[in-house]
Amino acid sequence: MTLQQLIYFLAALRHGSFSGAADELYMAQPSLSEQVRRLEAELGVALFQRVGRGLVPTEAGHTLRPHAERTLAEAEAARESVVAVRELRGGIATFGTWGTARHYPGTDIVADFRRRYPDVRVRIVGQNSSEVADAVRGATLEAGMVALPIDDRGLEVRPIMRDELVYASTDPGRVRRAMTIERLAQAPLILPDASFGTEDPTRRQLAELAQRVGVLIEPQIEVEDVEAAIELTMRGLGDTIVARGILLALGRRLPKGLGWAPFDPAIYDQFAFVSRRGGRLSPPAPARRVTVPGWLAGLLVAAALYALFVAVLVVLDRREQAAAVARFLPDCVVLARRLARDGRVPRRQRLYLGLLVAYLVVPFDLVPDFIPVAGVLDDAVLVVLVLRSVVRAAGVEMIRERWPGPEQTLAVVLRAARGSG
Repeated sequence: MTLQQLIYFLAALRHGSFSGAADELYMAQPSLSEQVRRLEAELGVALFQRVGRGLVPTEAGHTLRPHAERTLAEAEAARESVVAVRELRGGIATFGTWGTARHYPGTDIVADFRRRYPDVRVRIVGQNSSEVADAVRGATLEAGMVALPIDDRGLEVRPIMRDELVYASTDPGRVRRAMTIERLAQAPLILPDASFGTEDPTRRQLAELAQRVGVLIEPQIEVEDVEAAIELTMRGLGDTIVARGILLALGRRLPKGLGWAPFDPAIYDQFAFVSRRGGRLSPPAPARRVTVPGWLAGLLVAAALYALFVAVLVVLDRREQAAAVARFLPDCVVLARRLARDGRVPRRQRLYLGLLVAYLVVPFDLVPDFIPVAGVLDDAVLVVLVLRSVVRAAGVEMIRERWPGPEQTLAVVLRAARGSG
């Protein structure tokens, strides 16, 4: 028994003839009557009797009618439910991500998706990137946003952005200079993602770097959440490693007295979208894929123009000064915030500082690192230009008074801000 046979049966019932049913359905009468005969043969009973030139339903025909109508109505409801999902008028979009994604564009993506498709429910699941990768590989999730590195077997991985890792401590002596992997192995570490341990992408990256230089990195305290790690660091129980974007996102909630230093060489968390290799995503999932690259496309266009601008600045300016300032960008962000709120700084310079902070708070690079020179120094060049404007307008003592870092780093920044080498 097929749905088509039931459609033909009900049409013949309504018109009282095969020819009338065939006309309604725009098909040949012999084809329709043949399908009804096959349905009768399967059921083992006649559904119609011929009376003159018309058809009259038998008792079996009368009995079948309500069941056929319900069956076709249920089939139509099923079709509509799928169409609603296909056209993003319903359904559930389930997306995997890691625990601290709220500090990144993860929440913005959800908000944008809901604005575009208000009838689609959204579920954001996952606590760690390795967990999300396993769920996507095992078809529990269709897609996710993760931090690299992960086990990418069977996955399509599309990198989208990165964020620099810094060493955070309340001991000024430990953040006076850039941290190295060798010194990190001797540090009293507090690390998040205790449940996932060495499977956590950040820990995997640190372990690989430590292995290259023949040391071992073992935390003294392990917690689940990065904010818990920061709180324990503030209590003097050890130091932690945190992404610069998270520190900037915490803003005023960041505890006073916490200092940080970059790594030498710099270490980054790389973020990516993952989906099953060769797998077809259901309609809400492609919608996410369309939405996010569209959001990313605008940044890439801006990056191309900005990269050209920064490359010219680097050629005209002093590359060595920008490179030196790049090592102390976290302190420069705090400095810019303090100066932007200081009424003694002229209004124009405070506007520049506000724009600088807004730009630096974005936890990914507008200029990719593969762009020569500009890709590495874009943030630092802007910092140098804005600080020079502040020095010319308000004097060097403003920077000296508001500098949050150690004296050694202040000397480097002042040289760059004055424009002297």
